[in-house]
Amino acid sequence: MRVKRRRGRAHQHEIPSYQNPASLQSASIQKTIEERISTIATTPEKELCSVQHDLIFHGLQRLLGGRLPRINQVRALRRIVFRHGDTIVSAKTGFGKSIIFHAIPIFIRRIVIQLIPLSKLGEEQKRSIEQLPEARPCLVTAETKHTNPNLYKEIAAGLYTHILMGPEQAVSDEFRDLLLNPDVKNKIGVVAIDELHVMEQWKEFRLEYLKIRELRRYLRADTIWFGCSATLNKATEQAVIYHGGFHEETHHELPLKIIRVSIDRPDISLNILPIERGKSMAYQRLWFLVDHALEHPTSRTEDDLQRIPKTIIFVDGLQSVANISTSLEWYLFVQGFEPTMVRDAIGAYTSNTPRYDQDLLYDKIRSP
Repeated sequence: MRVKRRRGRAHQHEIPSYQNPASLQSASIQKTIEERISTIATTPEKELCSVQHDLIFHGLQRLLGGRLPRINQVRALRRIVFRHGDTIVSAKTGFGKSIIFHAIPIFIRRIVIQLIPLSKLGEEQKRSIEQLPEARPCLVTAETKHTNPNLYKEIAAGLYTHILMGPEQAVSDEFRDLLLNPDVKNKIGVVAIDELHVMEQWKEFRLEYLKIRELRRYLRADTIWFGCSATLNKATEQAVIYHGGFHEETHHELPLKIIRVSIDRPDISLNILPIERGKSMAYQRLWFLVDHALEHPTSRTEDDLQRIPKTIIFVDGLQSVANISTSLEWYLFVQGFEPTMVRDAIGAYTSNTPRYDQDLLYDKIRSP
């Protein structure tokens, strides 16, 4: 339901409080926001934009621990909170798109369904959301449903503010049946799609992404769609608008707005080397990646291995992963490093890697 805007002068005396950061006290941020949104519904049109902006700005500032939010973070969240229409943010990594996802339920007091491409990213997002006031996220995967058989019942009861799930879970018959419950449907305010570009790039092997648009039929007509990406060219943009179920920019009720921020990354360079004919399996060409460990000719310690920059090698196929790992280990071994030290420095992460080892490798690559 769109916010009705009355054209009188009612409640004008309350407007200055929105513009005062000190008014956001440590009591209940939800109560404060609800009161202000109620007041905004009766604010004159001319003053409405600045009032909405100030509310979102200071609310985000509070959630960011006092840091000033970016103007386009405020723009995106304002469109979502006050139901101006579907919104897509195209911005580079590090812009701060996640805080928009995380803040939505705190402002609107309704649930956000957040679609994530990988369960590992979902786990990270869940930990991050848990740091926010009164946020109660849940991650829906085959594993979490097995661990907690009552997970969907808890969602139906409104125990969670953020529902994080992959496309497979979102379009499953089980979840669709849940959305047919009017009480559940009325609790959901936003569908948010993270890493929007993978809908197009991964559609060949994750067909469920092509069915996301069908969620529109199961939710209220005023449900807002939000998406973000750091990799969104024009062709991909049109594909994800369609497959994601976003309204068009000409929609009469909830028109789409695409907020574009520079995605230039001057800190990233692309070096492309051709593979010589007949040497596609000659992995010696990758040995230079560990040469930092050989800076001291007579030293072969763990400290030397720590000099190797953190590197991720993407290659297609389990056997290729094993071959490259073995080649790098052998190279370091013949240079004089102990086998146990080498195995600790070179890791292989595949679908066959035990979950415990996956977590160790993941935490190691993320650590400073």
